[in-house]
Amino acid sequence: MYIGIFFTVQLSFTLVAASYFAAADGRAAEPIALQKAGGVFAFLSGLLGYYTVGNLICQDALSLRFPMGDTSRYFGGNDNNVLEKAK
Repeated sequence: MYIGIFFTVQLSFTLVAASYFAAADGRAAEPIALQKAGGVFAFLSGLLGYYTVGNLICQDALSLRFPMGDTSRYFGGNDNNVLEKAK
């Protein structure tokens, strides 16, 4: 889920920056469309952020976990026993 947040924030910033470059080139319609697309990705990153916060709150208060996606096949695995290994 965190990867989705960072990806959508990056796309948002890239599209908004591209809209300023398009406006500097004197184009009329492209900057507005690029800003709207950037706004869509910013909104999506906000939704993903609220979902993540909801997951963290429900884990703490209700012992309920939301599905967050498994990235262990890409990033080496999930090691939940870090605190026990440190002792």
